[in-house]
Amino acid sequence: MRFEVSIVIVSYNVCDLLRNCLNSIVEQDVAAEIIVVDNASTDKSVQMVRDEFSLVTLIGNNANVGFSQANNQGMDCSSAPRILLLNPDTEIAHGDLRKMLLFAAGEESNVLIGPRLLNTDGTLQRSAWKRPKPLDMVLESLFLHKVFGVSDYPNDKFQEQFEPGMLSGAALLFTREFYLRIGGLDARLFWMEDADFATRVRQAGGKVIYFPEAQITHHSGQSAKRNQKKAISNQLLSKLKYYNKHQGTLAMMFASIFCFLHIISRLILFGIAAPFAQSFADKAGAYLYTAGRFFKYLFTGDQRVT
Repeated sequence: MRFEVSIVIVSYNVCDLLRNCLNSIVEQDVAAEIIVVDNASTDKSVQMVRDEFSLVTLIGNNANVGFSQANNQGMDCSSAPRILLLNPDTEIAHGDLRKMLLFAAGEESNVLIGPRLLNTDGTLQRSAWKRPKPLDMVLESLFLHKVFGVSDYPNDKFQEQFEPGMLSGAALLFTREFYLRIGGLDARLFWMEDADFATRVRQAGGKVIYFPEAQITHHSGQSAKRNQKKAISNQLLSKLKYYNKHQGTLAMMFASIFCFLHIISRLILFGIAAPFAQSFADKAGAYLYTAGRFFKYLFTGDQRVT
């Protein structure tokens, strides 16, 4: 069979969500090569895919190699002219994968396309932002990022097609040829791999396009809630890695000052509140863990995603 698109899904302990995601793909009128890369799930994800989706190519890792590297594994074995990176906690609206492919066919090969994302309740989920800047971390450390919204576009912007600074990694469409040219996701980044990928698309002369005619529901945030240490530490450190990679060491060092302020201020606040609720104690523990990771990255150059 000649596939129109290779859909790469990285899964980790989201069996029921993955089933719904795969069903939404199967119902599309598209010849899709579906590749699931499982990062050593301990639930029934792998068996579910084997039992219920025999046509899916399943790669079962013996260890959790991380989101970026697992996506790269899937892309390496893809065969279609286009690749769609898709989170396992998504569901594609019926017929909207075809809309994305038709739109992509009218564009040049060096383009990165992201659809409109919806929350579980059907409301708009922000899925495009301005390019990351060290100033973002300054405002976040001072609790002012939501006040100024420096990285956000207004809600009405998401009603139209436009070229944002970056797109959510929950659903990204591009050509396999372009992937082979610029490379896959940066395995040193976690949560910023989508910003890095969009930046490299532009550096290679490509475009980044938000395409609202196609809609995908994204049941987001479940893994972050289960592992706050990993979520918080990698979110902050990946920003520093991104600044160092694309804006230079001085920008990274400037941002590091405010990253430290961010960590310490939250550690103090949640530490004070910890006796009153377990959720505050968990947050305090996560920021204490993040402080250790921050100093290890800054003084030893530890790039690992842990």
